[in-house]
Amino acid sequence: MVIRSFLARPPIGKATMLLVLMPLLLSGRLGFPAEQSLRSLLEELQHPEDASARFRAAESIVEYGVLAVPPLRSLLSHSDGRVRYCACSALGRLGPTAQNAVPDLFAMAANPQECEIQRGYAIRSLGQIGPAAASAVPGLQSLLRENSDPNLWRQIINTLAAIATEEALSTLIESFQQAEGEDREAVLCALQRQSGRIRSAIPALLAVSAGRPDDPVGDEVFLLASGFGREAVDDLVPYLRSPVPDTRRRAALALSRLGPAASDAVPVLCETLKDQSAFVRFWAAKTLGKIGPDARRASEFLLPLLEDTDPNVRWEAVSAIVKIDPTAITENGWQRLLNDPEPGVRERSASIRSTIR
Repeated sequence: MVIRSFLARPPIGKATMLLVLMPLLLSGRLGFPAEQSLRSLLEELQHPEDASARFRAAESIVEYGVLAVPPLRSLLSHSDGRVRYCACSALGRLGPTAQNAVPDLFAMAANPQECEIQRGYAIRSLGQIGPAAASAVPGLQSLLRENSDPNLWRQIINTLAAIATEEALSTLIESFQQAEGEDREAVLCALQRQSGRIRSAIPALLAVSAGRPDDPVGDEVFLLASGFGREAVDDLVPYLRSPVPDTRRRAALALSRLGPAASDAVPVLCETLKDQSAFVRFWAAKTLGKIGPDARRASEFLLPLLEDTDPNVRWEAVSAIVKIDPTAITENGWQRLLNDPEPGVRERSASIRSTIR
């Protein structure tokens, strides 16, 4: 069997330690399940006809950590694809611990003689290993360019996002810029799943989306940026001055998700309240209201919006002012609001006033 041939190798370097530990390991004296040794799990993994046993073995073998990696690497060349799959699965479950298996997994992923499903399993396992699989990025970049299979293409995209090195992110940004339709959404979804690790990609993603204002995923890109809180303010504020109204709206929308963390954007948001587009004025007012008392200087810029030509803007302006400084609206101002020609504005104003009197 593969495991027996592995254990029979002459002890060289780290192998010496492995052979010293193996008797204890197989007897369960290192804290691992005594009822099932590493040897027996590897043997179960090599019984293709018993699928449930193979899957259980692939799950349990993770308990042995780095000691399981060498024999699992050997099983990646097993003649039975089902065994190779389980070895891939186990190595993926080991995560960064399986770093030494990266060359073997990539070799399987790049092997044109391997079936597409098995290649996909190998690529996914590289993603589970994460940043520790960075050495595979150049090869994955080549596979991405050469591959025409949509499933493999998407799996490579997901894996590059999981590895999330600068090199990997650069490839994803390029793919996001070049892709269309569902492929473009697939790149964005991959990035969203790794949102905590892609901060450095945000400026480029915003620039790509600003250059394609009609793209429906633009809102998602700007909202992805807002997930980084105060760090994203400097990235978003310049887009409040974009020549494209929908880009300005997206910037204000994203800043509205930050609340008080967007306080540094108040001066530019005050300028944006004079925007020619009603929906941009609406979101600028809403964002200032979300910032709250830290946007006190905005009150004088919001007051003229109580007479805006758009009722939605008037509705949002009164809400924002009350959140920032309720005393800013004079009695005459309240009377105008309570007699507004739009029923929704009158009702909203009456409701708000009743809570502050």
